[in-house]
Amino acid sequence: MLDIADAYAEVQQRLVSVVLDPKIQADTPVPACPAWRVRDVVAHLAGGVVDVTTGHAPELYDGFNLLDQWRDQDVAQARDAITARQVAERQGRAIDSLVDEWRQATEALVPMLRGEQPFPSPFPPYIGGDLVSDLVVHEGDIRAALV
Repeated sequence: MLDIADAYAEVQQRLVSVVLDPKIQADTPVPACPAWRVRDVVAHLAGGVVDVTTGHAPELYDGFNLLDQWRDQDVAQARDAITARQVAERQGRAIDSLVDEWRQATEALVPMLRGEQPFPSPFPPYIGGDLVSDLVVHEGDIRAALV
C-alpha cells in the first residue's frame, strides 16, 4: 500500500520534472488559478509545506477549521490570505530556487506525513491529506495551462 508520504513525493517529483523543463515558461498563466503563473503555483506549494512544517500560520486562529473553507466565508478569506502571502513572500524568485525550497521543506514534511512526528500547532492531523490533495489539484492546473 502506498503511504501518504510516498504519494506526495511521487506527485512532487512528476510536477518538478514538468516545471524545470527548459521548454516551460515559468511565467505561463494558469487559468485555473486566476492571476497566478506557473511560478506562483510552485511558490504556493512550497509555501504551504514551509508553513505546515514550521507551524507558521498567522492567518489561522483558535477554532479555525480548514474543512469549512467551502461553507464559511471567514475561513475562505483566511485561506486566500494564506495563499496570497505564500506567493508574495516568494515573488521574484527563480523557479529552480522555489523548487529547492519546496524539496527541502518536504524532507521535514515526510516524517509528519508518516505519523512519525506530529504536525506543529495550529495545524490539525488531517493537514497532510490536504497537502497531498492540493498538490494533485495544482499538478492538474499546471499541466492544463501548459497544453
